[in-house]
Amino acid sequence: MKLELLHILGFALIAGLIALAGVTLIVARLSHRRPKGPFPKSHMQVAPETGRFATALQDRLAGIETKSAVQLLADPLDALAARLELIDAAEVSLDLQYYIWQNDTAGAIMLGALRKAAKRGVHIRLLIDDNGTAGMDRTLAALDQLPNVDVRLFNPFPIRTARFLGYLSDFRRLNRRMHNKAMIADGRMAILGGRNIGDDYFNSLSESGLYMDLDVAVAGPVLAQIGKQFDLYWNAPPAIPAEKMLGGCEAKEAETIIKTEEVRLSEPEAKRYADDLQHPDRLSRLLSGKARVIFAEAQLIYDHPSKIHGLLQGRKLLWQYLVRALGQPLEELVLVTPYLVPTRTGVRYLKRIAKSGATIKVLTNSYAATDVA
Repeated sequence: MKLELLHILGFALIAGLIALAGVTLIVARLSHRRPKGPFPKSHMQVAPETGRFATALQDRLAGIETKSAVQLLADPLDALAARLELIDAAEVSLDLQYYIWQNDTAGAIMLGALRKAAKRGVHIRLLIDDNGTAGMDRTLAALDQLPNVDVRLFNPFPIRTARFLGYLSDFRRLNRRMHNKAMIADGRMAILGGRNIGDDYFNSLSESGLYMDLDVAVAGPVLAQIGKQFDLYWNAPPAIPAEKMLGGCEAKEAETIIKTEEVRLSEPEAKRYADDLQHPDRLSRLLSGKARVIFAEAQLIYDHPSKIHGLLQGRKLLWQYLVRALGQPLEELVLVTPYLVPTRTGVRYLKRIAKSGATIKVLTNSYAATDVA
């Protein structure tokens, strides 16, 4: 009899906890609603032919017709220095799109450069996936308050302080994220690749160490595609203006945030790193033509932002675009990816290419070189 009573009490307790959790989530969703649009639309601004980028790239791009100029950025220090070079050279616009922006040394250096650009009149649009903004709410709110700066959060978490509650109440939506990484300067030159903004990608100051990655700086016809992709995501319903999610930021609070960043950058290791970025060997590497440039046909492939709502199927999925872009390689197919999960469909596709006589080379992580087991 006592055992049955304990079982009943146990079930009642579990049922009560489930009901309490359900009520909590309902209250959380009702009290933290996502702002509804439509929000003001904008598009990539391209600097004139007389601008700094067009002038610097004129000789390099002359006579290449449909090909784009591609410059590999393998060294992490060069990769951040290149971004700072583009920010410093911008005269009209800067469009930045990232999955993660960390509140650390590299993140602070980039923010400082953006503030300087905004101060001299450059229009800045910053789009960040909200899954990668942990600890950055007030910093982003302060940045958004500046003249010439617009910040948007992609697919944001309505509950800011306990984001895991968002996953409990809206997992299907919040589990789909924007991993796109691009920075466009004056609509004339861009940097794309695997690196987000943070010490994890550019130096060894983070506790987790340095991620080995690769970026490319590009100029030429492909810039139109990159700008179209950015505008598509910026103007998509899931891209919410930061002020709607984070509220405003008083001048005194913004001043405190900037001073905190300055203290971080005054630390010996951070100061050494910032000085290395300004070394003459790393300055003007993109616009002066010092580094090796590859001229090649370039095509941008990306998911449509409506994928986060599960609305894409069949030929509209990224995999299908990739298959169509690759076509039938005649001699060689080289794949570089940190995550190789081809599934049966992908294996069948690669087998067809191999049987045709083309060589397939794949570079990916070993188990010892990834943090995603």
